[in-house]
Amino acid sequence: MEYFLWVLGAYIIGSVTTFILFRPQAEQLGIENTISYFIDNGFIASKTLDDGEIELIKLKDYLNGIYLEESKARGNN
Repeated sequence: MEYFLWVLGAYIIGSVTTFILFRPQAEQLGIENTISYFIDNGFIASKTLDDGEIELIKLKDYLNGIYLEESKARGNN
């Protein structure tokens, strides 16, 4: 029984430590995946810059047609 408690305690400590260490990465990945989903499905207008970064486009600029052609080329119409 004592061995079981040591294993259980080590498991709990390891799980909590893993959660604390990897929580920021999991949150960042979740945010990136959500924004990518919104861009890919046309919920957010965006354009890709020359250096590969993605810039989100303001709604007023999108409605005024400032980035309309670039956005349509990517399927965000």
